[in-house]
Amino acid sequence: GLTQIIKMENINELSYKIIGCAYEVHRTLGVGLLESTYEACLCYEFDKAGIKYERQKELPVYYKEMKLDNGYRMDILVERQIVLELKSVEALLPIHTAQIMTYLKLSKHHLGLLINFNITNLQNGIKRYVIMEIRVIRLTSLWRSFVEKRSESEGQRCTEVWSVCRKKGLC
Repeated sequence: GLTQIIKMENINELSYKIIGCAYEVHRTLGVGLLESTYEACLCYEFDKAGIKYERQKELPVYYKEMKLDNGYRMDILVERQIVLELKSVEALLPIHTAQIMTYLKLSKHHLGLLINFNITNLQNGIKRYVIMEIRVIRLTSLWRSFVEKRSESEGQRCTEVWSVCRKKGLC
């Protein structure tokens, strides 16, 4: 349980670094360029920040025991944890959400960022997608069970810790 909370905290920290790099690229280049330009510049920022990544990461589809090479590629996979799908479009559409959700599902990763660089205020162009595991729901019920078995003061402290975790999006 605690390991998963720490992992989520690290992933959240990494996502903030990614967003910081995206802001730097957007601030420097502005809007109106090709997606591939933003991708190259974002990877340059990752290199400067010491963030590991894979560009155009192949994503095979498996049907039963058959591997299909359909040419699916994630724009960037950061630190083998966060899927980035970059866009340079007038507006994000439901198909873009479907695309990143499909990549998350197929790659079995839990956090994805959809970033549209072709928008004046980048804050409005960043969408975060999380696929939660069933284990997180179990963690909630296990935590409550744990708290109920504690004395009143211990239970109060556990509840405070749980509240902080929830506010930070860690559990």
